[in-house]
Amino acid sequence: MTTLAGNYIQEPSDLQSVCTEADIIACCDDTGVARDYRTFAELPTNPTDIKALIVGVANSLIVPVESLIDGYARRRKYATPLNPLDADVKDIAARLMWISLRQRGKSLTSIAAEQERKAIRDAQLSDIANGTILLTAALQATSTPAPSSFVDTVSSGNERADGVVRSSRESMRRF
Repeated sequence: MTTLAGNYIQEPSDLQSVCTEADIIACCDDTGVARDYRTFAELPTNPTDIKALIVGVANSLIVPVESLIDGYARRRKYATPLNPLDADVKDIAARLMWISLRQRGKSLTSIAAEQERKAIRDAQLSDIANGTILLTAALQATSTPAPSSFVDTVSSGNERADGVVRSSRESMRRF
C-alpha cells in the first residue's frame, strides 16, 4: 500500500535523495501539531487524522509535478504515466517536489522556486522531450490513423457537406 497518491512519488522514501520525512511533515503540517514527529510511521492515525491531512497536502503538490513531467514525456510520444519508471524520472520528480515543498514552507521565494524549476525544465525535461535522455517507458500506440480533414469549396452553396449551414453577409444582416 502506498502512502502518497502519485505515479512517480508514492512513498516519502521516494524523496530521500532531496529531503527527510521530517522535512516533508514540516512543510505540509498546516496545523503545527505534527512538529514533534520525524517519520510518517510515527504520525498518529485517529479520528482527527493528522497523517491524512499531511498526505493530502503532499498529494496536492505531487499533481502539478507529475503533470509537468508527463507533458515533456508526451512530446517524445511516451505513454503517460511513464511505465516502467526510470531512476532519472524519479529523481526529477523528487527535485521538483522538493522545490514545491520548500516554497510552501516559506523557505524558498516564488522567484527562486521558479528559477530552480526552469533549470530542470531547460535541462533534464527538455532532454527527455528531444530524445537526449531515452526512457524505458512505453511509447504511445500509433495504430489509429490521423483524422481526415474536410475542405469545403466556395461553390458548395450555403451548406457544408456535413449539414452545417454557412453564414453569409446577407444572412448576418438580421443580427
